[in-house]
Amino acid sequence: MKLFDRIEGALETVYEGIFRKGTRTKIQPVEIGRSLMKVMEAHKRISISKTYVPNSYEIFLHPDQWVNFRAMRNTLSQELKGVLVAKAEKEELSFIGNLTINFVEDGDLDVGNVRVTADYEEQSEAVTGFFTKPEKPSSAPTQTLMFSSDALIVSSAGVLLYQEENETKRASLENPFSLGRSSECDLILKDNNVSRVHAWFRLQNGSWVIQDNDSTNGTFVNNDRIKECSLRGGDTIQIGTTIIKFEDHDHE
Repeated sequence: MKLFDRIEGALETVYEGIFRKGTRTKIQPVEIGRSLMKVMEAHKRISISKTYVPNSYEIFLHPDQWVNFRAMRNTLSQELKGVLVAKAEKEELSFIGNLTINFVEDGDLDVGNVRVTADYEEQSEAVTGFFTKPEKPSSAPTQTLMFSSDALIVSSAGVLLYQEENETKRASLENPFSLGRSSECDLILKDNNVSRVHAWFRLQNGSWVIQDNDSTNGTFVNNDRIKECSLRGGDTIQIGTTIIKFEDHDHE
């Protein structure tokens, strides 16, 4: 069961994320997620056409509790972002910029307590996840399509390999090519840590380039976070928790 589902099934009344008063037992990730959701809900701002929620969160833990999460802070942060994104989409809430979650040690907290603060941090005019299609450069080569009895063959020969439901799947790239959770994307990924339109692939001077679309959780190539990156055959791309292998059959 996903963390979001576990949290939704166990919501309790909290105030500013403070709970577990008077206990020294270990705080569990599901409780932190529950607190984040409550704080997000408490700080909604209703506009004319949208309802906004904070996009910057800090989680305060006693040092004795923080030691339990230090080794997994990046993984936990990614999953907690997925929890907030899932709630925002379910309730049609909007973030005003990239979603960030930071952990802070606080020796003044009781060892069994956790405190969450939330704020709005506008980082760009575009709201993350909109279907923003990049313009094709005027110098981009014209894509040639050849038909055979078996399949449509794309001359650029870029292929993505990824796992879905324990099955390896293939996606042939076209120029341009989008991926994300939106039904409008060329490749739809069933991953709550993926933005609606997470990234774009496009041809540039005969080679494939991946461009992050101001996603919430970022795009990684060979473990490096990128904004835009030229790809080579064998490169590993991480989108949310989905791992994708890029193959370029024209340059093997």
